[in-house]
Amino acid sequence: MANSDEKVSKFVQEITDYAEEQRQKIHQEVEDYKIERLTQAEQEVLADAYDLIQRERMELKNNASREMSRRELDARKKLLGKRRDGSYVIADATNNRLRADKVRAMVKQCAAADKAQYKRVRIRMSQDPGQAGKEQAQSYVKMLAGFSVSVVKESGNKEARAEPFAAQWQAGNVKVVAGAWTETLLGQYESFPESKFKDLVDSGSNAFNELEMMNAGSVPPAENGTGTTLKASYWFR
Repeated sequence: MANSDEKVSKFVQEITDYAEEQRQKIHQEVEDYKIERLTQAEQEVLADAYDLIQRERMELKNNASREMSRRELDARKKLLGKRRDGSYVIADATNNRLRADKVRAMVKQCAAADKAQYKRVRIRMSQDPGQAGKEQAQSYVKMLAGFSVSVVKESGNKEARAEPFAAQWQAGNVKVVAGAWTETLLGQYESFPESKFKDLVDSGSNAFNELEMMNAGSVPPAENGTGTTLKASYWFR
């Protein structure tokens, strides 16, 4: 009888051990499956996130390209000078909407014409934010090899940038040469800042700021003791 009980006890122990072994095996398989599914899910999430980032990156790049192209269509310039008496002269202004290639041709043509007429002309260009703006500015500087070019990252809005030049304008220290462009220029100045057309005002403000920075408090030299200011010494655009 004792031998029979021992056999039963041994059989029960073997069954228990086998059941525990199977339980641990099933538990391990479940854990392995969970890890596999989690890894797969993580990879799917990462893949979806990568695709989303790439789409957003491409969209931002396309938007930047469209914005750069749109800005290139706004071709404007202002030729501004300072007299020995401290007053300022707007001698020329251009504000056109052209294709990008036409804009570049116009910029170079104006630069060459101004330099031929006034000799000492400095060109100030605004750099748009981001890498696209930097590359655009660099391409213009390269195109204008042989000219004095300043590239500036503008800060603040157009209204804030206009304040220094506006003070001179309101004080009567700014003269305007009569030309085909005069009416358009005065229209923008008189309606500023309410009007949506502000490019000529902004280009004038930038030219004024560049002129004052380069002028550094000095007045243009006179021509051989005549008291007449050399035009070649004080024109900026």
